[in-house]
Amino acid sequence: MFTTIINDLINGNKRFATCKSQLNKQIKLNTISYNTQQPKTVILCCVDSRISPELIFDQPIETFLCSRTPGNIITNEVIATIELGILKFNTQLIIILGHTDCAAIKLANSNTIINGYLNNIATTIKNDNINTSKHQHITTINNIHIQIQKLITTSKITKNACNKNLTHIIGGIFNLKTSYVDFINNNNKC
Repeated sequence: MFTTIINDLINGNKRFATCKSQLNKQIKLNTISYNTQQPKTVILCCVDSRISPELIFDQPIETFLCSRTPGNIITNEVIATIELGILKFNTQLIIILGHTDCAAIKLANSNTIINGYLNNIATTIKNDNINTSKHQHITTINNIHIQIQKLITTSKITKNACNKNLTHIIGGIFNLKTSYVDFINNNNKC
């Protein structure tokens, strides 16, 4: 089932990137369930307004249990969302989705002084990525790996589900120029 879910997402992303989306058909059919939901995947992505998982993967509403933070960083609320997916909906896939041209990653890579709560996000990314690179793409990939590791070490529920092969965690990067998602190798065997 896990590979079927990934293949559906890859094929949906190809439809989106080539302007062959099937979402209009699904929306016209009004297939939204009123009484229940059964998301197949939990996804953590950035708050960037150009990123919409249902659109970029050409998947119907109810496919994803979504959590969004600047720079797709793991927070207590994100962990709660992921644990809800595992415990309530038996989701088999968790995706940590970064993207090109991320403002939070740019801030972490800059020497800009940031005030307010956004400073916390930039500091978290900077502190997590000890070798913050001037190359945004490298920092984005490192950040995804670090957030996956942080999730596994922080959430016993997620770690147990991974160890029992009930769920899998993968990372991905959405390329804003090409509209394709590149999934990245996850070395933590989860």
